Amino acid sequence: MTCTSPTSPARETPAAIRSSHAPERSGRRRRRVTLRTSCSPAWWAPVLILTPSVDTYARGQAWAYEWLRTADTIAFSVLFAAPLMAGITAWEARRLHVCHHILARAPRGTHALVSIPLLAAVTYAVGLLLAVAITSPLVLHRTGGLAPHPADSLELITALAVGTLMAFLGALAGWRVPRILTPVITLLAAFGAVMASYIAGSGLGLVSAGGATASLAGLRISTVPWAWRTGGCLILAALAGSALARVARKPPAPRTCTAWVLAVLTVAGVATTSLSSFEGNRFSPDPSETTSCTAIDAGDATLQACLYPGYTNQASTVERLLGPVVADLEAVDVPVPAVISQDPRADGPQTLYLSGDDLLHSDDGRLLLALSSWYVPRTCTMTSSETLDAYLVVAAWIGTRGDSQERPVADGITPATLHTPTTTRRLQEAISVLAQCEG
Repeated sequence: MTCTSPTSPARETPAAIRSSHAPERSGRRRRRVTLRTSCSPAWWAPVLILTPSVDTYARGQAWAYEWLRTADTIAFSVLFAAPLMAGITAWEARRLHVCHHILARAPRGTHALVSIPLLAAVTYAVGLLLAVAITSPLVLHRTGGLAPHPADSLELITALAVGTLMAFLGALAGWRVPRILTPVITLLAAFGAVMASYIAGSGLGLVSAGGATASLAGLRISTVPWAWRTGGCLILAALAGSALARVARKPPAPRTCTAWVLAVLTVAGVATTSLSSFEGNRFSPDPSETTSCTAIDAGDATLQACLYPGYTNQASTVERLLGPVVADLEAVDVPVPAVISQDPRADGPQTLYLSGDDLLHSDDGRLLLALSSWYVPRTCTMTSSETLDAYLVVAAWIGTRGDSQERPVADGITPATLHTPTTTRRLQEAISVLAQCEG
């Protein structure tokens, strides 16, 4: 019979020892698996890659006549891609936080965390390039083989800078607050910040990329505000990246956090203050881009259509819709424009200005409406009933002659009475009233 002292510890069997270490080994194994599979671009990379192309074609194809407007429309996708990048990187950083003990001791542990926003930025860059590749054949076809200007791609760089900034901020939020709702809150906060900065305007926010809703022909990106905006986003992204690399090793000291916040506020304040001096002008006139003029058949009237490259094929539409109307106006001895120009700088008493959207939506009666408005002086506000009635007579006559479905209605002006002496006299008197309008 063997006796043991009640105070002596009982010896554990090998099976018991293995069982006691099983949870620890299981935890290490789980952390290693999480470390290897924390970044899973298989589910979010296709979304980021397709976002620019889908967003561009969802906005119609009015951009296809100008390279600058095409790039600006592609860059508009950052309003959706940047918040998505912030949410994705927050999700991946939150998952990777399970392995923070391993990352803090590993020689390249910081690389695993910093690579998450960098991978998201590279993926979005691939999406921007794919959108350019998809839209380029259409733009080349619509513009007759017109080559793009290198400066047309500047807004794409700004969009990538904004997306990179949001990706680093999202990873920083996911690492510092590894909660299940952090990615969702980060995505919504990033979307609110991007939209607020975009709505505030080019001179009040760092984020102002893309989304032109009108023709940009004859314009170029203003390089100085572009440099302030893009440079500010890149510097803020670098600050966010440095903070992310530091917190991957150990929690930052209060002094470090204060210095980082002050640096961010300084960069954002200086950039925003500098941008406000430009009054929100993202574009400036391009003196190197000129219009080419084509003679328009307008009967006895001498008429030219001076259009920008990319719109020169619309000269036939101008001739078809405005040529007969101008010829008939000349025949009844009323003044007619001598030049139809797409250049807003070509301002003259005989120049009719047409925008790119007027040319592209000519079937909606925009050309006829522009011709009717040409008879109204810029100083005329048409506040009196006499000038308003006169304008309705002119617009009704031109709309009826041009067979427009959207023409105003004036008593006595119909296709049957259009060329009668009474209607002609009313037209001449109406144009004379408009010419004397000064306020």
